[in-house]
Amino acid sequence: MATAQLREAQALGTLKTIVQMNRLDIVRFGENQKLCIATTGLGSCHAVAIVSRKATILAHISPRDPEDKSNNTSERWIESKIEEVIACFTANQSYFENQGSSGIVIYAICKYTREVLLKDQVILLAANIEAKIRVKAKSSTYKVPIERQDPDQGTVLIRGSTAGQLPVVWVEHKTVQLSGVQAPMKDIILRCYSRQDSVTISVQAGRFEHSRKFAKSLEGIKKTIT
Repeated sequence: MATAQLREAQALGTLKTIVQMNRLDIVRFGENQKLCIATTGLGSCHAVAIVSRKATILAHISPRDPEDKSNNTSERWIESKIEEVIACFTANQSYFENQGSSGIVIYAICKYTREVLLKDQVILLAANIEAKIRVKAKSSTYKVPIERQDPDQGTVLIRGSTAGQLPVVWVEHKTVQLSGVQAPMKDIILRCYSRQDSVTISVQAGRFEHSRKFAKSLEGIKKTIT
């Protein structure tokens, strides 16, 4: 589905760009006749989108800094990339205010175990969206390892309109529901951590911190977002 939509947008000339890894872009729906934005090749990376009726920001974020020779995942790296999203949002804020805006974090799960990969990074991204951009964060997933025969693998496409409708978000074979009740952060946390975990989340002065420890039930989960 996502790949078919991508090809159609390319044929019609409505595709703004295919966002490359560790890049971001914005499409303002109808500007230069562009209505779509996409990214491809997600293998363990995250995609972050801020969507509204008028525009969409899309970022493709790797789990680690490619210049970091230690090859370790880094909270600082993820925070630097979400700051780029925030800067783009701030520069284009009139396209998102009072326009049904939502944040979407798209992340990998193991197709064999259904385990969320890089779960700390997923929560960090979602919490920053809610705390700093102040829109609700939704989530969607794709499966790894990659199946090379699947043309939709790792592809995201977002298509808007000039009629004031919410955009349609394709993640591989499925769409993301944008209307209706927003998914709270707790739902994202529970997707990332098992029922054996206790999670404390704190967003204070625009910064996200969290700690994890094992517990017998969900009673240890506490969420504070200010």
